[in-house]
Amino acid sequence: MVIHLVVVIHLVEALAPTVMVRELLGTFGGGGSMARYDEENRGIFGYEGEGYMRGGGRDVEDDLRRRSYRGLGPKNYQRSDDRIREEVCERLTEDDYVDASDIEVNVRDGVVMLSGSVDDRITKRRAEDVVETVNGVKDVQNQIHVNRERA
Repeated sequence: MVIHLVVVIHLVEALAPTVMVRELLGTFGGGGSMARYDEENRGIFGYEGEGYMRGGGRDVEDDLRRRSYRGLGPKNYQRSDDRIREEVCERLTEDDYVDASDIEVNVRDGVVMLSGSVDDRITKRRAEDVVETVNGVKDVQNQIHVNRERA
């Protein structure tokens, strides 16, 4: 009987968590046995404030609030042009929507120069967008020509 009463009390609180329900819990729940419900935001089982229902611990919240330093390298660090070129070529090769077989890539001081030809303007712009996502690229000079023959 006592177990059923506790289950009913928890269901009632879940459906209508108001001050009146908390007063009811104090009256029918045995008084002091549920003293944790008088605190705000304790939740149905009283563990939410301790991180129990959120994945176990306050360190999870701390990680979410912590600022990310991803992409901030050491002072005066500059990625080499060869590494940038290598990654640009890999990204263009792996992109599903860019036929890079007629595109030439040159890099100088972090500035990527694209030349060659593609079939349409969408591909030309897509190639530039792909290059801009590469780490270390300062600027993109897109000199790709669109083939008018297929239009």
